[in-house]
Amino acid sequence: MLDHGFMCGAHGGVEQQLCKVCWIEFSPDNGKTWLFPDWPRSLDACDSDELVADTAHRVLAVSGREEFHIRVSSDGGKNWSAVVLPSLASDSIWQMFNDLQLLPDGSLLALHDTTWSLLQPAGSSWCSVSGPLASANVWGRIQIIGDHLWWISSDATPRNMAISAIHC
Repeated sequence: MLDHGFMCGAHGGVEQQLCKVCWIEFSPDNGKTWLFPDWPRSLDACDSDELVADTAHRVLAVSGREEFHIRVSSDGGKNWSAVVLPSLASDSIWQMFNDLQLLPDGSLLALHDTTWSLLQPAGSSWCSVSGPLASANVWGRIQIIGDHLWWISSDATPRNMAISAIHC
């Protein structure tokens, strides 16, 4: 359970033996009862979907596979608003990301096809990431642990780099 009576629980059916769906519930009465918001009702735990709490006591649903990649709730999950991100390509209305991570400084790190891009907080355009991550052969998802970004390379070796080293 997250702050302000907000909970994410895992549920998987027979057709989802390897993947789980994270449903979203909120409690208007400090945990006595639980309700589903009108939207979004769930996140896909198999992709890069995650729930993040920020310093303003909001909950952010981050998804690389949804039309709205960032959704924000300020009332513990009862109501959500979508954040429209700048497009990576001028001919694209919206795109799916292979991976999308909210970095501790508020930047978004996205993998689109084989290219890593960075969107600074309040930024109006994405920039291509340079340095070690640009040439990293990532297999699966990246994961933020402490002040490092971790991934499994295509040769099955765990790799990491300092988040502070991610730049354009």
